[in-house]
Amino acid sequence: MKIPAATSLSAFIVGMTMPCLVGGFEFLKAQGFISFTLDSPSVFPYFAGYFFITMILFVVGPRTDSETGQNSFKFYFPANKHDVQFMFDVWGRMFVWFLGVLLVGILFVVLKALRAEI
Repeated sequence: MKIPAATSLSAFIVGMTMPCLVGGFEFLKAQGFISFTLDSPSVFPYFAGYFFITMILFVVGPRTDSETGQNSFKFYFPANKHDVQFMFDVWGRMFVWFLGVLLVGILFVVLKALRAEI
């Protein structure tokens, strides 16, 4: 199975799904389908697992080991120009991820405020 590539678009989309997941959870609670809250000890591990798995796969991304050609999840200390470029690429994808979270989070806040006025 091929490991997904981490790109700016994948980081942005995964960033947008995090507040959507939280918003969907709040919607189900408001409709009475579920009875527990977001800070419930039984719910937090699912959100934390989703966060870490998507961050590793779609934002950080596994590197191809230059010696073996195999995908690896090892993180290296930036020792040369290529490693420094990789580090800045990951930081850029993290920034794009935060922009996705922020965009959808602001959209949810605005929609919730508009709904409260009606």
